[in-house]
Amino acid sequence: MSNMKFICVFGFISVLSGCNLTVENAGGGIVTSSDERIECGETCSASYSNTSNEPVTLTAMPDAGYEFTGWEGRCAGIEECVVSIGAVSGDKSVIAVFSPASSLKISLGRSYTCALVDSQVTCWGYNRQGQADVPELGDPVAISLGDDHTCVIDDNGVTCWGLNNYGQTDVPDSLVNPSAIGLGDDHSCAIDDHGVICWGYNINGEIEVPDNLVNPIAIAAGRFHTCALDDNGVTCWGYNFAGRTDVPDLVNPVAISAGGSHTCALDDNGVTCWGYNVNGQTDVPESLVNPVAISGGWIHSCALDDNGVTCWGSNNNGNVDTPDLANPVAIDAGGSHTCALDDNGVTCWGLNNYGQADVPDTVASVSL
Repeated sequence: MSNMKFICVFGFISVLSGCNLTVENAGGGIVTSSDERIECGETCSASYSNTSNEPVTLTAMPDAGYEFTGWEGRCAGIEECVVSIGAVSGDKSVIAVFSPASSLKISLGRSYTCALVDSQVTCWGYNRQGQADVPELGDPVAISLGDDHTCVIDDNGVTCWGLNNYGQTDVPDSLVNPSAIGLGDDHSCAIDDHGVICWGYNINGEIEVPDNLVNPIAIAAGRFHTCALDDNGVTCWGYNFAGRTDVPDLVNPVAISAGGSHTCALDDNGVTCWGYNVNGQTDVPESLVNPVAISGGWIHSCALDDNGVTCWGSNNNGNVDTPDLANPVAIDAGGSHTCALDDNGVTCWGLNNYGQADVPDTVASVSL
């Protein structure tokens, strides 16, 4: 397997004449500044006083289908890019690197699994409701699975299929430029230009989106509840049995995941989980080191950290018994099975009564 990385899109930031901040971006993401004077998908600039030496924080936001790889130049090797603009501090040059997101994505439902590989979706496992029968799609870039239904973001917007007893696959016509999707058991949600929109099952208010969300960037849906990550942090709504929507104090959360009846978030303190805990699914192991990804399953949870993949909670089917993996980069937890993406492709383990852990050869050996 090759270790080469192909960087297809980049943004170049330079400070001209000591006080002019110019941003050039060929696409794949947007660079913004903390003083709101820069917001560039292509090229823009801002002028600063010669006598100023104000610090400006630059933020890189990838488009759907892309990921921010990191900073180069002045901010090389650091996560938060802060530059001082003005005659005192002198010129600065920074590069924000965007690249196509991993060509291989995995998503797990209750008893089936799907993979998105090079704009092709393959599903396997339980298929009584047609949730694994992939329709014709136009270059999908994101995928999410519910209990028995599936949705993707593709050239046509959001496309869903499978069980539709509560309208969970009836995508609203009002969606504009969807950028993220998240599916619960029988409801679906998307983030678009208007914010968060949900549809489907609503006995517990799980599709009644709060009107106080500000710039949501991530969405996660559980059995009867929904959560979003926005400028204010994490907000959850819907059924609150066992406190699954009672968000604890978090510090700069960057990721969320909703399990069957519990919720997890990744913030400056690591992984925090809350809600239903009869099976220990919210008892986060103290052994985690620098976690970078989380996933809540039906009654178990998993995290990706410096040690690899760690799972906890119900283990009746071996779903938390992580096999040997080679440099895992992604995880997802389903009903009672788990999958990871590593140097060897996709590996799944746990309950396999419908073949949900039997990864097809066309997917299992796909290299990153």
